Amino acid sequence: MHEAEYDRYQSVEMVMPIGEIYSRNVACARRDATVKAAAQLMREYHVGSVVVVEEMVGKRIPTGIVTDRDIAVAVVALGLDPEVI
Repeated sequence: MHEAEYDRYQSVEMVMPIGEIYSRNVACARRDATVKAAAQLMREYHVGSVVVVEEMVGKRIPTGIVTDRDIAVAVVALGLDPEVI
């Protein structure tokens, strides 16, 4: 990139609201779901995370998130059984 192009690029403020890129198709699992079940949801929905929810008064309330990295580092790397955890 030439210097003039770089300067022009730097002077343009790039703003993209998160609402333009987020996904409304969210994979959710209850706290008592196994790691294997969470991984299967990630595969089914082609996502890298699952929102952990609790049922309260007929509504699903988000309480956390588990990511594919969480599974790799906290389960697979330690040789733990994802069907039990």
